[in-house]
Amino acid sequence: MPLFRYICDKCRNDFEVLQLRSDEEVRCPKCGSLRNTRQASRIGGIRSTGLPSCAGRGDCHAAESHECCGGCCHHNH
Repeated sequence: MPLFRYICDKCRNDFEVLQLRSDEEVRCPKCGSLRNTRQASRIGGIRSTGLPSCAGRGDCHAAESHECCGGCCHHNH
């Protein structure tokens, strides 16, 4: 099932919905409105910033503070 992102026209809630068909009615989970605007979807649905230079190395100088990767590398933090 595709994941679609919407913004409610009434309360401006930003939410995502798994839908079988894109023409299904979508109700805002916050206010219940059926007036929602579908947003452009991300290609592939995956966001990536690439691997930080220290990812996968055991000698990361910033492993405790996550400065090297924001907590996404493969260190035991």
